[in-house]
Amino acid sequence: MNSHITRHKKARAAAKRMLEREFNVRFLDKETEVPLLGGESWKADLVSEDLRIVAEVKAMTFWGRVGSKIRGLATACLLLAGVQADRKLLVLSDPEMVDVFKDQGKRYWKVAEALGVEVRQLTDTIK
Repeated sequence: MNSHITRHKKARAAAKRMLEREFNVRFLDKETEVPLLGGESWKADLVSEDLRIVAEVKAMTFWGRVGSKIRGLATACLLLAGVQADRKLLVLSDPEMVDVFKDQGKRYWKVAEALGVEVRQLTDTIK
Protein backbone atom coordinates (compact mmCIF):
# COMPACT_ATOMS: atom_id res chain seq x y z
CA MET A 1 0.00 0.00 0.00
CA ASN A 2 1.17 3.54 -0.76
CA SER A 3 2.98 5.04 2.27
CA HIS A 4 0.98 8.30 1.96
CA ILE A 5 -2.32 6.37 2.10
CA THR A 6 -1.10 4.32 5.06
CA ARG A 7 0.05 7.47 6.91
CA HIS A 8 -3.32 9.12 6.25
CA LYS A 9 -5.30 6.09 7.49
CA LYS A 10 -3.25 5.96 10.67
CA ALA A 11 -3.60 9.71 11.25
CA ARG A 12 -7.35 9.46 10.62
CA ALA A 13 -7.69 6.67 13.21
CA ALA A 14 -5.69 8.70 15.76
CA ALA A 15 -7.78 11.82 15.06
CA LYS A 16 -10.98 9.78 15.48
CA ARG A 17 -9.83 8.59 18.93
CA MET A 18 -8.81 12.12 19.93
CA LEU A 19 -12.07 13.75 18.81
CA GLU A 20 -14.29 11.05 20.33
CA ARG A 21 -12.61 11.66 23.68
CA GLU A 22 -12.74 15.45 23.36
CA PHE A 23 -16.37 15.74 22.27
CA ASN A 24 -17.73 12.58 23.95
CA VAL A 25 -19.45 11.51 20.73
CA ARG A 26 -18.79 8.69 18.29
CA PHE A 27 -17.53 9.36 14.80
CA LEU A 28 -18.45 7.28 11.78
CA ASP A 29 -15.90 4.64 10.75
CA LYS A 30 -15.50 5.73 7.13
CA GLU A 31 -15.39 8.85 4.99
CA THR A 32 -18.88 10.30 4.71
CA GLU A 33 -20.59 12.49 2.10
CA VAL A 34 -21.63 15.77 3.68
CA PRO A 35 -23.73 18.51 2.09
CA LEU A 36 -22.05 21.76 1.15
CA LEU A 37 -23.64 25.16 0.82
CA GLY A 38 -24.70 25.59 -2.79
CA GLY A 39 -26.07 22.07 -3.16
CA GLU A 40 -22.85 20.11 -3.78
CA SER A 41 -21.42 17.45 -1.47
CA TRP A 42 -17.98 16.36 -0.30
CA LYS A 43 -16.49 13.26 1.35
CA ALA A 44 -15.15 14.27 4.75
CA ASP A 45 -12.66 12.18 6.72
CA LEU A 46 -14.54 12.25 10.02
CA VAL A 47 -18.20 12.96 10.74
CA SER A 48 -19.84 12.59 14.14
CA GLU A 49 -22.81 10.24 14.36
CA ASP A 50 -25.08 13.20 15.12
CA LEU A 51 -23.66 14.99 12.01
CA ARG A 52 -22.83 18.09 14.07
CA ILE A 53 -19.02 17.81 13.79
CA VAL A 54 -17.06 17.41 10.55
CA ALA A 55 -13.29 17.05 10.41
CA GLU A 56 -10.69 16.74 7.69
CA VAL A 57 -7.38 15.08 8.58
CA LYS A 58 -4.14 16.01 6.84
CA ALA A 59 -1.15 13.72 7.39
CA MET A 60 1.33 16.04 5.72
CA THR A 61 4.91 16.38 6.84
CA PHE A 62 6.85 19.61 6.85
CA TRP A 63 9.30 18.32 4.25
CA GLY A 64 8.83 18.88 0.54
CA ARG A 65 6.91 21.52 -1.35
CA VAL A 66 5.56 23.63 1.48
CA GLY A 67 3.75 26.14 -0.78
CA SER A 68 1.61 23.47 -2.41
CA LYS A 69 0.89 21.92 0.99
CA ILE A 70 -0.32 25.28 2.33
CA ARG A 71 -2.61 25.64 -0.70
CA GLY A 72 -3.93 22.12 0.01
CA LEU A 73 -4.69 23.13 3.59
CA ALA A 74 -6.40 26.31 2.36
CA THR A 75 -8.56 24.22 0.02
CA ALA A 76 -9.52 21.91 2.89
CA CYS A 77 -10.47 24.96 4.99
CA LEU A 78 -12.63 26.33 2.19
CA LEU A 79 -14.49 23.02 1.82
CA LEU A 80 -14.95 22.74 5.59
CA ALA A 81 -16.31 26.31 5.67
CA GLY A 82 -19.00 25.23 3.21
CA VAL A 83 -20.13 22.26 5.30
CA GLN A 84 -23.44 22.50 7.13
CA ALA A 85 -22.24 21.49 10.61
CA ASP A 86 -21.89 23.07 14.05
CA ARG A 87 -18.15 22.38 14.33
CA LYS A 88 -15.66 22.23 11.47
CA LEU A 89 -12.16 20.99 12.20
CA LEU A 90 -8.95 20.68 10.23
CA VAL A 91 -6.67 18.23 12.08
CA LEU A 92 -2.97 18.28 11.17
CA SER A 93 -0.80 15.31 12.11
CA ASP A 94 2.57 17.08 12.01
CA PRO A 95 3.17 19.81 14.63
CA GLU A 96 5.62 21.55 12.27
CA MET A 97 2.86 21.88 9.66
CA VAL A 98 0.68 23.67 12.22
CA ASP A 99 3.49 26.19 12.78
CA VAL A 100 4.21 26.55 9.05
CA PHE A 101 0.49 27.06 8.28
CA LYS A 102 0.24 29.71 11.03
CA ASP A 103 3.37 31.48 9.77
CA GLN A 104 3.65 31.07 5.99
CA GLY A 105 -0.04 30.53 5.44
CA LYS A 106 -1.23 33.09 7.98
CA ARG A 107 -3.69 34.79 5.62
CA TYR A 108 -5.35 31.39 5.00
CA TRP A 109 -5.26 30.62 8.74
CA LYS A 110 -7.02 33.91 9.53
CA VAL A 111 -9.64 33.34 6.83
CA ALA A 112 -10.23 29.80 8.14
CA GLU A 113 -10.80 31.16 11.64
CA ALA A 114 -13.14 33.86 10.31
CA LEU A 115 -15.14 31.18 8.47
CA GLY A 116 -15.46 29.06 11.61
CA VAL A 117 -12.88 26.39 10.79
CA GLU A 118 -10.82 25.27 13.80
CA VAL A 119 -7.29 24.14 12.98
CA ARG A 120 -6.00 21.53 15.42
CA GLN A 121 -2.85 19.54 15.97
CA LEU A 122 -3.23 15.78 16.33
CA THR A 123 -2.33 14.95 19.92
CA ASP A 124 -2.85 11.19 19.85
CA THR A 125 -0.06 8.87 18.77
CA ILE A 126 -0.28 7.53 15.24
CA LYS A 127 -0.15 3.73 15.51
